[in-house]
Amino acid sequence: MPRTRSMIATLLGLTVLSGLTACSPAADPADPVQLMVRDGVLRELGAECSGSSGYLYIHAGAKLVLRDDKGDDALDVILPVGTAVQADETDYGNAKRVPTVCVFTVDGSGLTEGANYEVFIDQKQEEDYLHDSSTQIDSVPTIAVPPLGVAPDYSEEN
Repeated sequence: MPRTRSMIATLLGLTVLSGLTACSPAADPADPVQLMVRDGVLRELGAECSGSSGYLYIHAGAKLVLRDDKGDDALDVILPVGTAVQADETDYGNAKRVPTVCVFTVDGSGLTEGANYEVFIDQKQEEDYLHDSSTQIDSVPTIAVPPLGVAPDYSEEN
């Protein structure tokens, strides 16, 4: 009987460890592309996040598709968990929550430099994305929703 308990304990331990491994975040891709949701929500920096307000459809598990000018899907991925990043350069002192954007990082190795792509998030079409150095933030190509220079729509109907 003690041997059976030992085997059960070992199997339970392995099950728990394998579950933790499956839940751990994926490694950063070698050729990353960021999807930045400019929702301006107060969050703790580095916290897990999803789009909010008018951007609820942008979340872990949503499908991101970038379609080239031939109509082929150059990128077709499921979004991972997003990370809260400070939205501006203001010094908020010791504030626990600051205005943030939610950033999702995916592998962009199938994208071509200088190419223009139609962007779809869970089948909702967004503004086109030009994959070049002009769209980089902190040296990482970035798709901004809404695009930089366009005021965010915080309404729930979006």
